[in-house]
Amino acid sequence: MKIMEGCGAAHEVRIEYAAQNKKLYDPVVARLSQSLACNSPQP
Repeated sequence: MKIMEGCGAAHEVRIEYAAQNKKLYDPVVARLSQSLACNSPQP
């Protein structure tokens, strides 16, 4: 589960997978986490 707060909102993504699939899903989770980042300047 990844929760990011910023830009006046909270974004949450939850992905469940078997431990043996960690290497497969780590890049997917990293990419999703980056997509949730706030790209606008904070006041």
